[in-house]
Amino acid sequence: MAMKTLVKNCPFCKKVVEQRAYASWGRQPSEQDKWQFGSPLRLCPHCGKLFIDSDRQELAITGPRRQDMAVVGPASLRLALMGIVLGALLLVGKLNVLAYIAFGVALATLVADAALYPTRQKKLAAERVASEKRLSDPGYARALKKAGYDIPERYLKEEESK
Repeated sequence: MAMKTLVKNCPFCKKVVEQRAYASWGRQPSEQDKWQFGSPLRLCPHCGKLFIDSDRQELAITGPRRQDMAVVGPASLRLALMGIVLGALLLVGKLNVLAYIAFGVALATLVADAALYPTRQKKLAAERVASEKRLSDPGYARALKKAGYDIPERYLKEEESK
């Protein structure tokens, strides 16, 4: 399975507004793999019109995904597993130095991902605050509700009280 690439075009002018890879090798991608957290309301840089990007999710509405909360991500686990298997094969082939290098790379991958966990959690917390701030705007909450998003009741109550 090759990497999947997401290409987003503006629904009005049809020009590309985003292109990115969203799934790693070795597994079937899910719809959640396409997600990015942020405002679903996007402004086309080419024509200047607003549109809804269904692959952007408000963290205050959806909550974090399981992979966002993992200390070691699935891609790092797969890479480490490949390093361990390669190291074992190299040991069987009596290429000890290369085997130890493969084991070291596998371990370094896991340690690096775990070491970056606090940074990822800080970014997620900052995005949650930004998401809640965006949703506290009555016009924004109304626009998302109109677009079919399930807005929590607390944001709708704030909208009605103003």
